[in-house]
Amino acid sequence: MLKKLMALTATLFLAAPAMGQNTSRTDFDEPSDKTLNIRLNPVGLLYGVSSLGLDFTLSERFTLGPQVAFYELEDGNNDADVLSYGARGQFFFDQTYTDSWYLAGTLDFVNAETENSATFEEDDVTGFSTSLLLGYMWMWDTVNMQLGAGLQNTELDDATATTIDTASISGLEPVAEFNFGLAF
Repeated sequence: MLKKLMALTATLFLAAPAMGQNTSRTDFDEPSDKTLNIRLNPVGLLYGVSSLGLDFTLSERFTLGPQVAFYELEDGNNDADVLSYGARGQFFFDQTYTDSWYLAGTLDFVNAETENSATFEEDDVTGFSTSLLLGYMWMWDTVNMQLGAGLQNTELDDATATTIDTASISGLEPVAEFNFGLAF
């Protein structure tokens, strides 16, 4: 819990300068010429989450692309290496790759390799994760920043799990994101 609180505090601290930016625009009639955004979550690196995503423009207000994340979980004697990969769609209330509010939805496949350090038992646990976020994107030429929050639901198959309590990491919980990106 303390790590999550520290990460949230760091996110708010890093985002504070962007909140004061003048975002008034007069060029809403001009569509963005960018078609690809590469994003990563630098705050996640503080607590062991490596994530990378690509967003491809499908229309003036919608993007879709793949994403992947790797992280480690520790729960007493249980350690898990988690790999999730899937897709993310974003609807921008103004236009893609401009200063705009957005609504994002994700669907990810989750695979966790677990090991109990006391009994040396190992498991593979799989499942799915979905999320829905509301956020804001700030855009400067090619560099951009996204700050959002929402809900995430994770469902893991615990039929084969003997070393980890999947109920402790399954279910509905709040989620926040802070991404830096480069759009081309």
